[in-house]
Amino acid sequence: MNNIALKDFLTFLKTCSQTPRIVDYRRRNSSGRHSERLILVLLMMVMGVYCASAAIPGTVLECTRDSNGGAPQYNHAIYLPANYDAEDATNRHPLYIMFGGYTGVEMTAHQIRSMWSIMTRVEGGKLPALVDAGCIVVCAELLINGGKTNQNPGDIVTGSDWPNIRTKKIHLFVNELKTKYRVDRSRIYITGHSWGAAGAAAYVQDYGDADSIAAVGPNECGWSKSGGYSNYVHMATWFYEGYYDSVTKPGYTISLMNRIADAMSGKTGSDLMANCPYVLRFNERGSVTNIVDRDGAGVVAPKTLTALYMTGSGWMWTEGTNYNATNRLKYTLFPTDRKKNHVQSSVLDDDFYSKWLLKQRRF
Repeated sequence: MNNIALKDFLTFLKTCSQTPRIVDYRRRNSSGRHSERLILVLLMMVMGVYCASAAIPGTVLECTRDSNGGAPQYNHAIYLPANYDAEDATNRHPLYIMFGGYTGVEMTAHQIRSMWSIMTRVEGGKLPALVDAGCIVVCAELLINGGKTNQNPGDIVTGSDWPNIRTKKIHLFVNELKTKYRVDRSRIYITGHSWGAAGAAAYVQDYGDADSIAAVGPNECGWSKSGGYSNYVHMATWFYEGYYDSVTKPGYTISLMNRIADAMSGKTGSDLMANCPYVLRFNERGSVTNIVDRDGAGVVAPKTLTALYMTGSGWMWTEGTNYNATNRLKYTLFPTDRKKNHVQSSVLDDDFYSKWLLKQRRF
């Protein structure tokens, strides 16, 4: 019941309480008492329904990393749901971790809490799927020491030096959270934006199986390390980005999608774009320069498209976001112009992504 409906109901109760004048004093008192009791019972019932249907936000803590390399590994903000009880070992919560994008400087925990919209929204009860599920939500930044990292062997991803993300450090951070908080270990979800998306993907390719991740959802990833694709097989995966993202470049993500599909099928040669309604034309850096339909005509306003992978039949494209939980591997392209290519805010506004994640379990 929303606030307007509740106000109308209370007005109705007030009207009902206005009983006619009765000459007999005792009868009037009796009638008044019964009326008051009835109103009280009804009011308690409607308030119970109202409170049960409303998302009740929890508490946000700001945590600073240990500069000596101990726990925690990163500056971060963490949302603990209203029903979180550190003393109750039987009450376990889903864990949703998001790594923020590149800022060029190390942000404080307070800046992370204020800047990344997932924290401000969940704190304000504006992501009801996460709030109602009693989810622990963490937002962290992968940069330390002003963006520099120690390049210790085994700590950084192999291949390209960008984004130079230490997957071992992320692995330690995830396990710190699992140990410190009451986490449902079959429901650990890793997401990230831009730089954080690349970190989430690289981490999964190194430690996804070891840490029993249930689902990963990087947005605007545009970069991946080599190898470790089999770590995606036992989790749900959904990458998404804008057509014209010139920063993270869809061409790289599409290549990663094909490698994951190959790992799931046990075969090689997956082709994500083979059945796509559009033909994307890329430059040498992996950015989309033009979009045409299958007849070669230019596409001025491309639609949101989602590719669903099914072992045995390959990739199938559909319109819209299609958050059907039965598909374990998905890729979505959102319409964006060349100046505003980031899609994170529009995805969070819809809350559909959180609903999809929360349906997933480690298998």
